[in-house]
Order: sequence, then structure tokens, then C-alpha cells
Amino acid sequence: MSKYRYIRMCRKHLQSTFVAKGELEGSSHREVIELMAEMGYRFVGTVPVEVLGGGQMVTFDMVFEKIEEFDFEDDDIE
Repeated sequence: MSKYRYIRMCRKHLQSTFVAKGELEGSSHREVIELMAEMGYRFVGTVPVEVLGGGQMVTFDMVFEKIEEFDFEDDDIE
């Protein structure tokens, strides 16, 4: 079974760099990947959230996946 976490990244005002919002506020994309890896998650991709008319991305979500062990003994599957 997989568990997913989404970290919102927003462009700094008038800059081309992005920083995290929410629980990892102010972290760079590299810092976010390192922190999530320490918690057992792997980076799997991005999802655009806000894009300007010219195609310039303003906000996106970084998607992380964690594979959790599935205990078949606790399930009623035959």
C-alpha cells in the first residue's frame, strides 16, 4: 500500500526560485526532497497548481510516495 504526501511550492515574489509553504515553510526544493527522504518518502513528480497565461508556473505540488508494508494476517482476504 502506498501513502502520498504533497508539498506546495510557491514562487518567491518577483524571483524565479520556489519555496515550500505550510509545514516546511521556506525550504528549497532540494531541502524538501532531503527532509522527506529522511522520513522514508521518495520524490515521484510534480503537479502544476497555478500557471500564468504565458505558461509560467507560479505554484506546484511536489508529490512524495512511501511504500507501507501490508499485513495480510490482519485482513480477511482468502
